[in-house]
Amino acid sequence: MSPADTEYARWFRWLFLAGILLGSVPMILILVSLRFQPICFGASCATPAAQKSQALGSAALTIYVTEIPMTIVLLCIKWVRPMGYGLLIMLFVDPIVWVYSCFAALSPPPG
Repeated sequence: MSPADTEYARWFRWLFLAGILLGSVPMILILVSLRFQPICFGASCATPAAQKSQALGSAALTIYVTEIPMTIVLLCIKWVRPMGYGLLIMLFVDPIVWVYSCFAALSPPPG
């Protein structure tokens, strides 16, 4: 294995991890917004905590939607394609984590 190959592997790995890091931003925002999410109905949802949760959730959704064309662009450019691979993986992982975390946050505690 030549030094150029190991340098490319290192470059590939760091770009891939940077893509995963960028792709996990919406997931982190959703998990933080679930921390502030009160279980409320009607007018009681106008609390500051509920508004903070809604703002974080809408920011996460906006970032997630903008990651879709960003992933396509990164996959088309050869030298940043590993970052596109990391974003592509997180585009599929984020909704799965969101669903499981919503079920865990909204389910009653055992016992």
